Amino acid sequence: LYAIGTLPEYRGKGYAGDITREALRLAEDRGYSGAFLVPAEESLFLWYERMGFETVFYKTTIRLEINDYLSLPSLDSEGTWKAGKTSNTQELWDLYRMGPYYRDSWVRLTREQNDFFLEELFRTGGEAWMLEWRGRKLYSLFQKEGDSLVVYETTIGREELPYFLSLARDEAEARSVIIHQPSSFLENEIKDDSVPFAMIFQFKEIPLSKPGINRVLM
Repeated sequence: LYAIGTLPEYRGKGYAGDITREALRLAEDRGYSGAFLVPAEESLFLWYERMGFETVFYKTTIRLEINDYLSLPSLDSEGTWKAGKTSNTQELWDLYRMGPYYRDSWVRLTREQNDFFLEELFRTGGEAWMLEWRGRKLYSLFQKEGDSLVVYETTIGREELPYFLSLARDEAEARSVIIHQPSSFLENEIKDDSVPFAMIFQFKEIPLSKPGINRVLM
């Protein structure tokens, strides 16, 4: 469920609840196993719990200060690294399907949902970078906020991180990079201070073990 909201003059009349329940009814009629949403603020978790949602997704926010990483490599220092902006939704879709976020333990996007996210990202000033590293293609989806690069999803790992930070500094003029776990796989950066992130309403029992959800415009 995406962007549930009520105009101020119509709040307190039960409209948001009615819309949500109708959306759940349609989803169940269409054979879906569950419905997912990300509450816009902390107080809404309790509101959705009363409707039958449960919190099963958590996130950790990591902030990397680029100046803390000394001697960042230039993009062509080894001849094994290429990078550039892309708006090729087909290629990004193919990389997404081949990547770690398409595993059974993740909430998978359809092609339509993938394209919708990318359209919204580009419409609001976000970008996608395609990265080539030692024969592998990687990608990163992000938005610039002040002097920070906010990464919504990336397949960049620890080995490629210095090159990505170099790109963020030189191409985006960023001073820091903010990554929301588990939307990347910098496992050694994950801390224990995770917070509730997304919720599920189950129409039928779904086996959940460390589930992941991504591609949310935070």
